[in-house]
Amino acid sequence: QVSSKSIRWVFVTDYDRCSDDIDGEGDLFTLAGKRTQTFLSRGMTCIESSPGREVRDPKWRALDGSHAAPPAGGILSVYDRGDRRRWYWPCPECGEFHQARPGLGNFCLPPESDLLEMVRTESASALADRFARIACPHCGVSIGREHRRAMNAGGVWLADGLSIDRERRISGTPRESTIASFWLGGVAACFQPWPELVGKHLQALATWQATGDESALKGTCTNDQGAPYTPRAMLSDRDARTLEARREELPRGIVPHGVRFLVAATDVQAHRWVVQVIGYGVDGERWIVDRFDVSVSARIDLGTGDALAADPAAYLEDWSLLTARVLLRDYPLADGSGRRMPVRVTACDSGGRDGVTERAYAYWRQCRKSGIGSKLMLIKGDHRPGIPRVSKSYPDNSSGSKRKANARGQIPVWLLNANALKDGIDAALKRGEPGSNYVHLPNWLASSWFDEIASEVRTDKGWMTVKKGVRNEAFDLLAYAHAVALELGIERINWSRPPAWAAPWDENPEIIQPPEPRQPDHQPPPPAEARPERASPFTGRKSFWR
Repeated sequence: QVSSKSIRWVFVTDYDRCSDDIDGEGDLFTLAGKRTQTFLSRGMTCIESSPGREVRDPKWRALDGSHAAPPAGGILSVYDRGDRRRWYWPCPECGEFHQARPGLGNFCLPPESDLLEMVRTESASALADRFARIACPHCGVSIGREHRRAMNAGGVWLADGLSIDRERRISGTPRESTIASFWLGGVAACFQPWPELVGKHLQALATWQATGDESALKGTCTNDQGAPYTPRAMLSDRDARTLEARREELPRGIVPHGVRFLVAATDVQAHRWVVQVIGYGVDGERWIVDRFDVSVSARIDLGTGDALAADPAAYLEDWSLLTARVLLRDYPLADGSGRRMPVRVTACDSGGRDGVTERAYAYWRQCRKSGIGSKLMLIKGDHRPGIPRVSKSYPDNSSGSKRKANARGQIPVWLLNANALKDGIDAALKRGEPGSNYVHLPNWLASSWFDEIASEVRTDKGWMTVKKGVRNEAFDLLAYAHAVALELGIERINWSRPPAWAAPWDENPEIIQPPEPRQPDHQPPPPAEARPERASPFTGRKSFWR
């Protein structure tokens, strides 16, 4: 609370956890500074934080010798308003000073393309021990971690515009500001061992390469290295035509060799559901198996006798179209055996126009009553920063006076961190060779599908469409499908001993065998057995949602 009071000293910790605009009145540093104003030179406002904001312009480069921070907002914007001091320390060999830079720029690391190959075959800790040395930019000597304490003891803060020689003579014109601002790189932090600093980055790099999840990379960059993070998706652009040129000869609606299980994703539009079926294989390799719309209702225009357009916001009976068309759908295997693979789980967007959420909840209840509730995964985007990629919730709005959908905490809805999921999809689409997380693109996909994939760009605020009104369903649906795969535990599967539903076709009990040739039979059929309760596709146990 910094309003309507005079305070001599204001100290704000973890500044980047605060909004850049407090109630439309400006940033917290400026507002806090007004509270100390009446104390004149005796007052002080101090803030500290790791740089938690993402870089807004990945093409930004500082001028040679400049201490400027990249455009990121948060504490770095306040740092840039100050005199921009950085920490300089002497080389133990030649005595010349150089900067302890934020990030990993001081370390003797190979190019990232080489690092990505190394982390596939070698342990991060072994690589960290090898590369946890810094290089003096003056004499080129390799400096080990045993020298850091002495180097810090001889270090000095220099404002932007100043330089220092080996005799500790400072020259130049410092940047003038009423704000003294300091930025220390993690390489100089006393309680941050260099092998640990490098090792965390390498482990996070391996995680990103295997799963497409950047959260560990961002965490170690901001908290350990003391640098703002640039999302991978901002470093290069996806091009629709480049992806289109990568198409393969794959028949539509046939399960390709390599697919272990199928998931479906549906996006709710005004008068249709857009559906995409994805096949997942070992290490997250995936194939687009089908894409279609569910747009024609079973309802009939009494005047013309024609079928009406579907209306997801108004008619629960239209949602029932998804049961046979999507939830209970199966596809033939590519081996020509006549066997078929069922869709294991379907993700369905539960938001949209007024009425959609209420109908989605009612449809889930209908599916649960029919014994297939565990095959439907209602999803909803959650834009809070730092949340998991996928998290389960049970909405309860029974106490709200203006509730739009009837939920009393019994309907599971999965909250999706759309930005994190799409970062992973973007990384998967950029992979050039089949393998872990590679996305196979069949030649039956239309050019418009690739336009949808490239319809969004990554900004510091997240993924945003290039222009208003452009279609982006293909990109959204890939993210929804991967949310299902994550909830099924794809990143935890030991592929040498996978669960039965992810086993090879000949060992997979969920594969539907072709019907046997019918033989004449004059005996009355045996009485039908009671229908067994379906097992949850997430746990293999009987569904607890019933």
